[in-house]
Amino acid sequence: MHRAALSLADRLNGEVLDRRRQALTAMGFQALLDELPTEA
Repeated sequence: MHRAALSLADRLNGEVLDRRRQALTAMGFQALLDELPTEA
């Protein structure tokens, strides 16, 4: 998903940002995924 977002942003001359409006890195993306609740 992160790669798709980066590809789309590149095509649109945009950026992928996190909630602090900083560039979203692969590590930052993983941290967001880790915050999601898991199903029991």
